[in-house]
Amino acid sequence: EVRIAPDFVAGVHYTLQVLCQEYKLGIISDTIHTHGRGLRHLMAQAGILPYFRYYVFSDEVGASKPSPVVFYQAAMGLDVAPTQMVHIGDRESNDIDGPLNLGMKAILFTGLVDRGSQHTQAHAVCRNFVDLPQIVRRIPQ
Repeated sequence: EVRIAPDFVAGVHYTLQVLCQEYKLGIISDTIHTHGRGLRHLMAQAGILPYFRYYVFSDEVGASKPSPVVFYQAAMGLDVAPTQMVHIGDRESNDIDGPLNLGMKAILFTGLVDRGSQHTQAHAVCRNFVDLPQIVRRIPQ
């Protein structure tokens, strides 16, 4: 059951198409209004589900960001070390602090709402989703 359908940002198909050719993509999502099964359905309807190789939804793993559980689950599912991962999210406490505590890279996305990018600890800030591939490539590994 889908309670609240998310809005997809402009350029999502182009950006995901570019990124999935260079990187293994995964989703880590806190399922506040819609459970993982519903989000998969929405992503399939929007045509973006195939871009992702692994999905971590908080209702399915019993933990939410910034818990290390969700990030380690994604790393295992994608068969990469957490230190090889770059997490993109829009909340400092959940999407930046959590990954940084595990040695991951993090990008703060402010394209919909800027929740304090001037004070972020993220490796980079992304204001326009189509710029994401270029930003990810610039982050030192």
